[in-house]
Amino acid sequence: MRPLSGFRVLRKGRAVLGEAAKTGALLPGLVIVAAWGLLNAALTRLSTGEGDFEAWFPELPPGTFSEIEGFLRDFATAAGALGPLFWWVGISGLLFLASRLFGGSGASFRSVLAVVGVACAPWPVADAAILAATALGLAAPPAIAAALGLLTFALSVGALVWHLWLIVAGVSVSTRIGYRSAGATTALAGLGCLTAAVFLFLTLAVLLVGMSGMFG
Repeated sequence: MRPLSGFRVLRKGRAVLGEAAKTGALLPGLVIVAAWGLLNAALTRLSTGEGDFEAWFPELPPGTFSEIEGFLRDFATAAGALGPLFWWVGISGLLFLASRLFGGSGASFRSVLAVVGVACAPWPVADAAILAATALGLAAPPAIAAALGLLTFALSVGALVWHLWLIVAGVSVSTRIGYRSAGATTALAGLGCLTAAVFLFLTLAVLLVGMSGMFG
């Protein structure tokens, strides 16, 4: 598969997923995930302005973030860039393990990784549109900014649904199980990733509370 051929999954879903599962080619997925990471980092940077962190954590004393706001913005940008990579590898590993519970066979971890990478294609497309809409919304009148906000929400939901559908189809193709079992596999793997995300968020919240005592 060519480096940019993974984006063909947006037009020929099952055929491209089958090709990715058969060849185990990782480069198309890597290109997609890298593009997603770059756009996600730009979107995160654009969306985190001065004072945002204090607004997100109103229970902390005023001025808590004044000393570390620059670091937090850089950290959020780096997390936005690396998040898609961690998602790609993490969800692939969980899908590979969970598929065994539903009788999946015939797929190596490399094949699942290739399929999930290609299945991420809706995200960079959506992020590019969201980035443009967000940039326009910063200087737009309130009514237009609100409409653009609804548009970005719709794009995010659409990308998520499309991404999950491609994962379910890809798991079905690569592990040779039915769509129902593939859906259950995806749900189980997603629950595992969600649990990890909640744990990381709680850890970050505890660290921020600790920092409030240092800088407060």
